[in-house]
Amino acid sequence: MTSTRATPDLKLSLRAELERIEEDCVHSGKAHFNAGDLWARYHYWLGIPSVVLSALAGAALFTNEAGRPGFAISPKPTITNQF
Repeated sequence: MTSTRATPDLKLSLRAELERIEEDCVHSGKAHFNAGDLWARYHYWLGIPSVVLSALAGAALFTNEAGRPGFAISPKPTITNQF
């Protein structure tokens, strides 16, 4: 019959390995946090110009098309002949 009790050397080596894994997890967590901070800045650098440009495109559409017949926003679609 084999013994299921761990030897002191095994316990020490297991404890050292678990401490090493814990330290790696702490460093990995800090790296992910720093990467998230960088992507948060990219979010604003890409998001704000796209909102401004889409607002300008929408405003241009309404100013150019407001006088045309059939350009009303209605529940049923309106089809007009442009020729």
